Amino acid sequence: MKPHFYTRKDVLAITRYSRSTIDRLEAKGQFPKRLSPSVNRIFWIASEVDKWCEELSNAY
Repeated sequence: MKPHFYTRKDVLAITRYSRSTIDRLEAKGQFPKRLSPSVNRIFWIASEVDKWCEELSNAY
């Protein structure tokens, strides 16, 4: 079963981008925004990240 959320570790593995690149793209509005349910926990909605990856691959 596919997860509903991705952790930072998941996002880095899926995109193969560095942490700073993800942060930079997110700040520019070019990557889905993270959710932060607590101080030490962040995640992204899996469907948004998957859609972003698909759009990026279709651009090439």
